Order: sequence, then structure tokens, then C-alpha cells
Amino acid sequence: MDRFPYLADEVEVIRHRIEHGLPTLGICLGAQLIARALGAAVAPMASPEIGWGTLALTDVGAASPLRHLAGPVLHWHGEMFELPAGCPSLASTPACANQAFMVEHHTLALQFHIEVGPGDLEHWLVGHVHELDHHRIGVPKLRDDTRSYSRTAIAEGRQLLSTWLSVLRIDGGSRSREATLMRP
Repeated sequence: MDRFPYLADEVEVIRHRIEHGLPTLGICLGAQLIARALGAAVAPMASPEIGWGTLALTDVGAASPLRHLAGPVLHWHGEMFELPAGCPSLASTPACANQAFMVEHHTLALQFHIEVGPGDLEHWLVGHVHELDHHRIGVPKLRDDTRSYSRTAIAEGRQLLSTWLSVLRIDGGSRSREATLMRP
């Protein structure tokens, strides 16, 4: 938080939302901030996880909205979070043990990306060229894999979100709630 002090304010907003049971979705940095808001550690990984890969769902994850994620998803992170107390892991990869968790039904934290298509990736490639070069991550493979997997990943991600939102409507009753999408 020392490098990006404004994130302390983000963590406070997230903490408030969680304490009040307000729907909150965190993707990548958003998931890390949710973990931090709940007192869990977030730390750099030995090397970043960047590229397309499948998730290993836990039993809890297989019964959650993540059950729709059968194909590869995009991983693009150099930090990982510990699980907050009382939040079981929903998914993992060999490089990152904790890929997702939920707080009751109102908060969903995803370390991976379900929203990235080929056009989105091009913006990321430009913004992260030094990181990719430093870690010797092949841009042509990222582009090819994105063309191959992103359509299915986005469709599965929409199913995940639709399922999560339908649970919120059931749990939330007639009260109006505002969902927050937090992503880098």
C-alpha cells in the first residue's frame, strides 16, 4: 500500500460493503483488495502467473457459481492472496493456490480474468511490455491463446456472473443493491 496509498481508501470502501452485505465483485487486484479488507495477507509471487490456464475447482468451488468455468481463463497477476478467515478456497492452479473465494453470497473474489477478449489484451500488452519482456512471456502465444479461448471464457464468465447475481436476488429479496465491479 506504500506505493499506491489511494488503495487504502479502496480497502475501506470494500470493508464497508462487506460489513453491510452489499454485493461486491473483485477481479484480480479487486480480489486482492477484498482479501486485504478482510485481514488476509497479499504478497508478491516468486514469478507472475500470466497466460491462459484451467482452474482446479475445490468441492466448494464446484458447487459455487464457478462451476460454469470448464475452459481456460486468463491469469495475469504477480501477487497472490491468502484466504480470509472463514472463506474456503474455490479454485487453484499449480502456480497460485488461492484463485477465488466468496464471503457468504454477497462478495465474490476472482484472482483470474473472465472478461478479457482479443481487443482488451492488446491494451494490456502495450501497458505491460516491460513486465512481459522481463519474465520472457511470449506475446504471440498470448495473442493466439486469447483468440482460441477468450470467446468461451467470456461466455462461461457471463454464466458465472448470472448465477451469482441470481443468488443475490434470492438472498437480497426486494431490496435494491448496487454491485461493484473492481478490476485493474
